[in-house]
Amino acid sequence: NMLGYSVNEMLGKHLFNFMDKKAVKLAICKLEQRKKGAREVYEFEFLHKSGKKVQTLISTSPIMDPNGNYNGAIATLLNISELLRVEDLMMSSEMKFQKIFYHTPIGTCIINPKGKLLEVNDVFLKMYGYSREEVIGKTIGFTRPSSEYDKNQDEIHRKTSQGGWSGELINARKDGTKFYIYLTTSVVRDNAGIPIAYIGVAKDITKQKITENKLQENEERLRSLYDNLSIGLYRSSV
Repeated sequence: NMLGYSVNEMLGKHLFNFMDKKAVKLAICKLEQRKKGAREVYEFEFLHKSGKKVQTLISTSPIMDPNGNYNGAIATLLNISELLRVEDLMMSSEMKFQKIFYHTPIGTCIINPKGKLLEVNDVFLKMYGYSREEVIGKTIGFTRPSSEYDKNQDEIHRKTSQGGWSGELINARKDGTKFYIYLTTSVVRDNAGIPIAYIGVAKDITKQKITENKLQENEERLRSLYDNLSIGLYRSSV
């Protein structure tokens, strides 16, 4: 079934009939090693009846007569084509993730369930003013001023564990400067659904907040001025 043939179709045929030229060369080399008594486990490529390649893991043991002469071999094969395909997909996904993680223009970090930083990108380091060596392994709480740390902390942790949280926070740089961020969090789970890591994406919104606060102050100033005018106001169509 592995190669798409029935038992009758394979009986009596040389094993080389189910390989391409490159695999035949490797098989000849392995045969010479078995004749010397070598037992091996290695990856090997066969040809399916349809023409597609089948990746296998072979375990071979030589059969020797009492005089030490080679009489053949016993081999067990495991089809690992699907396993290799999944590995390729995982590597591809990892490469895509790394490309996004390290090149996104927004500060991004990965922390473990205990709140310790596992990895950060360069934007995160620039935003907070630290080197990578200073932050990896450190609890994420250092990014928040002591006066702000307890605010929303339980809610952030609870909602992140449930799927994600987003909102505005006041953070602090290495030099103590406070600034505003908009934080979005998400959770990474294992196959059993248990959280194994959290991802935080933080955008510096300090300039927007300053502009917003100034507009609010101007609005309040105008309202106060209007309320305290000592002259009467009226509206006319003339």
